[in-house]
Amino acid sequence: MEKDYSQLGDRRKFIPFENRIKHCKPETINRYKEIVKGINEYDVNDRFSIPGETFSYKKERLVLLNISGKTLKVYFKLDPTKFIDSTIPIKNVSNIKKYQDIPSCLVIKSDLAARRAINLAHDLFKDRKIPKKN
Repeated sequence: MEKDYSQLGDRRKFIPFENRIKHCKPETINRYKEIVKGINEYDVNDRFSIPGETFSYKKERLVLLNISGKTLKVYFKLDPTKFIDSTIPIKNVSNIKKYQDIPSCLVIKSDLAARRAINLAHDLFKDRKIPKKN
């Protein structure tokens, strides 16, 4: 018995993260490189996948870099309720299933936001006692 899949529509095309980065604006690429350089000061493992670049330590996902449209987003394993009265515009994305373990999101649209992302990552790594690279 043949199944009719014609009403489902076209198949979605998933563009890998590395290709999405290449098609971004130069300032977005520079901010991405700056954030990755800041994160790589610590002894964390990075992994590229189709949705983004994940930084982990001892199999625990800590930071995720993602591109939504042409906007760079950074997700952290931080409690978003700590940033309610803060000047840092952290969004709570814990209601989305794939971000439940990394519920804090920071949208990167400026150099200041990139510096904040690096500082948040450094604070996270210091709290978890992750050593710096030699």
